[in-house]
Amino acid sequence: MHQQSRGAAGSRTLSLLMRQSGYNVVRWLARRLMRECGLASRQPGKPRYRGEREVSLASPDLLKRQFKPSEPNRVWSGYISYIKVNGGWCYLALVIDLYSFHW
Repeated sequence: MHQQSRGAAGSRTLSLLMRQSGYNVVRWLARRLMRECGLASRQPGKPRYRGEREVSLASPDLLKRQFKPSEPNRVWSGYISYIKVNGGWCYLALVIDLYSFHW
């Protein structure tokens, strides 16, 4: 059962799975058996912060953080996002003229 969970199941989960399979195993017994067999629950770790990276020279900052252009059709911006819908993903892409966009 521990291998079926790819090593993620701990004593709580294993005791529950074993009870569902007809074995009378409580949590402390599952913990002791795991320790005796050298099994440990593997949980995903926290994502590591990579820190600031060097600014890419492939895409220079042409706006220099000035997001309020003086006339229309001078500065356009794009945004892409994804939304979970009915078990799948729907992608949303927006392109706006920053002159007509109100903060």
